[in-house]
Amino acid sequence: MKNNGIKLFALILSLLCICFIFTGCYAISSQNKKFSVTFKQTGFSDVVIYVDDGGSLTEDQIPVPQPKPGYKLVWESVDLTNIKENIVVNCIESLITTKYTITLNYCAKNLVEQGYVDLSGLPTEITISFNEVISLPKYSSKVNSGYSIESWLYEDGTPFTKTHYDIEGDITLKAKWQWLG
Repeated sequence: MKNNGIKLFALILSLLCICFIFTGCYAISSQNKKFSVTFKQTGFSDVVIYVDDGGSLTEDQIPVPQPKPGYKLVWESVDLTNIKENIVVNCIESLITTKYTITLNYCAKNLVEQGYVDLSGLPTEITISFNEVISLPKYSSKVNSGYSIESWLYEDGTPFTKTHYDIEGDITLKAKWQWLG
């Protein structure tokens, strides 16, 4: 009987040890648990940030969406505090529908005053949307003076060679005149 008591005591002691081991392992594993927050943007690699169980992402930890010309980009609204599961945050792309103005400076005051060119009927501004095809005025002298617009330039003198408007903002272009004669 004494032997049975020792066996029972050993069995109870063994069960208690097993319970303590499992409880300790669970406590350790739950302390190290991490969740992923995945930021998804079409055409770009996902950005994954791992957060401790119950942790949060601060504003400065959230990645900035990769730029996409002609689009306003924001992350969808997701609560990134007290994180208890894996989260996916998608990028929302909104097409920019703003109209922009191209101001045209013909730089032809002397040519007009001398009667070499007649700019009447030519636009001084063009209203355009992002990525719209650009159609800038061309000019050949109506009075056979031999002047025409060779090209359009930015204000700093750099040639304007775009076929689609991919600038977010208004600009001014100036004409570069050519003597054909």
